[in-house]
Amino acid sequence: MKVQYISDSNGNLTNVIIPIDQWNVIKNRLFEEEKNEEHIYTLSKAQEQAVHIALNELEEGKGISHEKVMKETRQRFPEYFKS
Repeated sequence: MKVQYISDSNGNLTNVIIPIDQWNVIKNRLFEEEKNEEHIYTLSKAQEQAVHIALNELEEGKGISHEKVMKETRQRFPEYFKS
């Protein structure tokens, strides 16, 4: 791919020029990723129901503290935590 770089008077890169066919490939990939990202934050009905159940349990005092959850998580999965 033929790429051209443009810099300002201080030598800082300010722009990149790429062939239009390469730009179209990049643009299409970005557009596809954006479409997929829209669904990342959409909860299924089962997930929505689980959140409501959890919130109701918290209101009833049935929750577990963050500290306790983290302690148990560190014990079960120490490989994910730095010592």
